[in-house]
Amino acid sequence: MDNDVFDTSVMISDPMFYKWQYVVAWNKLYKREIWDTLRYPVGRVHEDEFVYHQLLLKSTKVACTSEKLYHYVRRADSIMGEESSGAAADKTLAMLDRMDSLRGAGALSGPVLDTCVVSAVCSYLGAMRDPSVRERLHGLSVKVRELVRMASADMSSQLRILDVAGFRMNPYWYARVRQMFVLPAKRIARVMRGEGKEE
Repeated sequence: MDNDVFDTSVMISDPMFYKWQYVVAWNKLYKREIWDTLRYPVGRVHEDEFVYHQLLLKSTKVACTSEKLYHYVRRADSIMGEESSGAAADKTLAMLDRMDSLRGAGALSGPVLDTCVVSAVCSYLGAMRDPSVRERLHGLSVKVRELVRMASADMSSQLRILDVAGFRMNPYWYARVRQMFVLPAKRIARVMRGEGKEE
């Protein structure tokens, strides 16, 4: 992260600014009035994912610095240390909210849409491993299927989703994800094995 001042209209449409170091709540100073009508959602994990895009929409400029002013300790038992199914469920909902909010503001670019789709689908698959969490996401399967179809035009997005499905999930879920894609599964598998590149 370099020392620079960014126009938020540029940040909103650039996937780089949705990486974790920009999204997290703990490395920012805010103008007080931003919080007059904005709050972090109570009881949610990944609460910063629910609010970050709202912060960009309510701001005009963001100043970044590469100076190390905060010492961050990552613990094995933190939400960043090990993603729980409950956290994955909340991240799914946050990504869906982000897409809806940015679309409503006319600010949802193709690259940011791809980033949100991959994150939402992968988080959804992670959450669905846990039967106790499935009820929270009941009714989202149709929306997630639509998201996968949106990613179908982009082979790299498909491969990232399949990577999560194949290595973090059981074979049942992997098979279900493969069925969602518009592109033939054999073609995807061939690219994954490095036997052919998608043009």
